[in-house]
Amino acid sequence: AGKAHRFCIFGAGTAGTGIADQICRAIAVREGLSEDEIRRNFYLIDRNGLLQSNHADLLYFQKPYARSHDELRNWKVSNPDRITLLETVLNARPTVLIGCSAVAGAFTDEVIAGMLKNTGKPLIMPLSNPTEKAETTPLQILKVTQGKALIATGSPFGNVTHDGRKIEISQCNNALIFPGIGLGMIISRARSLSDEMLLAASECLGRLNRADDNASSLLPGFAEIQKISDEVAMAVARQAFKEGLAPAVDDTTLLQRIIDSVWKPCYADYITSNE
Repeated sequence: AGKAHRFCIFGAGTAGTGIADQICRAIAVREGLSEDEIRRNFYLIDRNGLLQSNHADLLYFQKPYARSHDELRNWKVSNPDRITLLETVLNARPTVLIGCSAVAGAFTDEVIAGMLKNTGKPLIMPLSNPTEKAETTPLQILKVTQGKALIATGSPFGNVTHDGRKIEISQCNNALIFPGIGLGMIISRARSLSDEMLLAASECLGRLNRADDNASSLLPGFAEIQKISDEVAMAVARQAFKEGLAPAVDDTTLLQRIIDSVWKPCYADYITSNE
């Protein structure tokens, strides 16, 4: 269950807090809990360390995630006013670590090893890009966790070889989902886009994951991006109907609308003659 996980997000700008907001909302909707209750499982870190309510420079979107001194009174830290990423990993014992800091190498071996102590299969996502800004590399994560971590990255890393096998690393790219959301709006003719429609799109993408045993298999690849977009669009449209945001039609009509809406960028080959 989502409420059983603890999330550490390194980089508490608009991207990091936006990710936290979306995860919070998704868990609250699916498990019938309040967002305030779910938010207690989130630990966000910016340049001044773990967000705390006594920090004077908190931005309005960071304040809901700021921790009080009472919550942290039993933590073992060197400076209670500036709690580091490693100290957060060791004290809060998160099961999910997400990086959107653009600080290369921020996920040190100690941090990664700490995640493995917290859970048998830690989810570690260095999402910063370009590649040289990533908080760590998939190969380093697999090495330190003995191949047990679940991984997705913001930059394309391709395949890595660990323990004698090739592992395809999932890229957490919005191209996997945004076109499908837009197409879903078009074919459903919905008058607005709800949080539940976005959640339906995300859950659909999760179901389309590769059916293999790779440690990194969190997201599908791009080889069948059109099929992925079509499936996401159908999920978005069905949710729009469910919420009464569009007049409901059957799947046959939706599929025909996809055919009518989609075009393929096929270009003719030109042959240059010397005559």
